[in-house]
Amino acid sequence: MLSQLHDIIVVNLEITQGLKGVMTVGIITAFFLIGYRNRLSGEQGGIFPTHWLFLTENNRPALVLVPAGIFDDSGGNKKDEKIVWIPSLENIIEDALLMIAIYDLQDEQVSTMARKHIRFIEDKRVEVCQDISVENREKLYHACRLINDWRDIILAIQKGSLLLKHLNKLEDYRVEFELLLPASF
Repeated sequence: MLSQLHDIIVVNLEITQGLKGVMTVGIITAFFLIGYRNRLSGEQGGIFPTHWLFLTENNRPALVLVPAGIFDDSGGNKKDEKIVWIPSLENIIEDALLMIAIYDLQDEQVSTMARKHIRFIEDKRVEVCQDISVENREKLYHACRLINDWRDIILAIQKGSLLLKHLNKLEDYRVEFELLLPASF
């Protein structure tokens, strides 16, 4: 887990250097833990994680999706599987859920639309406002709202995170979230 966090900070540093020309390190202000609910344990809860999606914020927010891999002893290089999006500020929740639908759920309809409408999607680095037109973003967000079979998602948000201003948008999706919020926000 610490090596994944290091890689995320390095990726955010690369993004900030490459896109802004300024050297800063992104701070993780929220994360999504995506996976399957442990249905065998009854009321005890628990989740079998498939992916982490981190929101880093500083000069420019970034969404960084990495495989959870905490039970993977294969020794594979997870660094190559990292996907980074620079989200739109006004639709950051929608951008995060779109990433989950494409790369984790691999929803057929959304994935097909994404390959058609998102420039550079194969590069695993997308700048939402530059690589997806506003019209196509709305189509993709709408397709995500229609998905019925989401994974379980735990969303933890720290005080001051950009996501706090957009929580009401979660109501538009057919997914249950377990929200971990600051005591006061």
